[in-house]
Amino acid sequence: MRRAARWMHFGLVLVVVLGLAAPASAGIPAFIPCTPDQYYTIVSEHGETLAKMALPVSVGDYLITEDDRGWRVVSVQGRTARAKFDQWVDLMAAVDRPPLSERIAGWIGALAAQVRGDTRRLQVGIYHTHSDEAYVPSAGRASLPRGDIYQVGTTLREALRRRGFQVDQSFNNHNPHDGAAYHRSRRTVVELMQRRPAAVFDVHRDAIPDASYYRRQVRGQTIAQVRLVVGKQNQNRAVNFDFAKRIKAEADRIHPGLVKEIFWAGGNYNQDVSPRAILFEFGTHTNSREMAERGARLLADVLPVVLTGRRTAVPQPRPHITRVARTQNRAAGTSALWIALAVVGGAGLFLAVNAGGLGGIGRQLRKFTGQELSGFLGRYRGRQKEAERDRKGERPEEPDDRS
Repeated sequence: MRRAARWMHFGLVLVVVLGLAAPASAGIPAFIPCTPDQYYTIVSEHGETLAKMALPVSVGDYLITEDDRGWRVVSVQGRTARAKFDQWVDLMAAVDRPPLSERIAGWIGALAAQVRGDTRRLQVGIYHTHSDEAYVPSAGRASLPRGDIYQVGTTLREALRRRGFQVDQSFNNHNPHDGAAYHRSRRTVVELMQRRPAAVFDVHRDAIPDASYYRRQVRGQTIAQVRLVVGKQNQNRAVNFDFAKRIKAEADRIHPGLVKEIFWAGGNYNQDVSPRAILFEFGTHTNSREMAERGARLLADVLPVVLTGRRTAVPQPRPHITRVARTQNRAAGTSALWIALAVVGGAGLFLAVNAGGLGGIGRQLRKFTGQELSGFLGRYRGRQKEAERDRKGERPEEPDDRS
């Protein structure tokens, strides 16, 4: 019996060692696309579909839709959540204020994040909790050992760097894609926070099958919209939520349609480490990575305004001129030139006929410059002299008629 127990104990130890030694990527399950009973749909009291998301939805969660309507989730049955209209949201005001002590702590943290370090080149952190996320049209699969979600983060990083930010993107892998992924990515967040960033962003993509839900034309290009997710179960929930609203407000001004919605969800999402921590979802797995990257570039126009407080002019789209339009413009310009040349040539011919040839034209021009032009200039100068004398009070001498 003792020998059997000894061998059983040895076997258990061997299994644990082999399990720990196995590569993390081996634990990634095959991706199964979402079906209607695997993602959540939030509907209004009247049956209007408000949102679709793979994130878990619970009672008390708060949704701000693209048109700035605020909805509070009041019930969840299966994968369908019902929400009650709360108010038209003022994006520059808080919807739900926690105790004053928590708000003050968050504000102090946000202020400290702004003033510490090199304020001329603010530091930003980017990481990826769900490291396997990929885009099917671009990668062929929605889940990979190292998903192309990293490339979307890199696009955001480079766009922010071009705007003067110092951006630290972590390429740590937190697979498998399970409930413990946020515990594994917390170590990454702590590493990023040691560099004292002004903000830290967790870059994701959604997992609903409807590609059209995020597809949008913005500034003349097809993009994947972005959802902003904020966790409620941390002390920074108020300031992080206000930060998300300011991002949407500025995005609505600069690039209307870029931000799909804000979801204030139950959960932590490691946002307790910073008063400016946001989870971004760029499209879904059925959108292309290129569409998500276009959304990331547009978001890079918005974030500097929110982080620094310095507003920029709204970028104007360049007019799109087709090849046909360019040809028509060129033809119109050529026609106008020929018309002008014809008018000049006709006038010259008329002068030649009436003046008796080219020699006559020369005599007429000399006559004009010698007589007409000089006479005109003389009269003009005479009037100037008379006006000058009137200003000085001088009068011309009267002729003497006594002689």
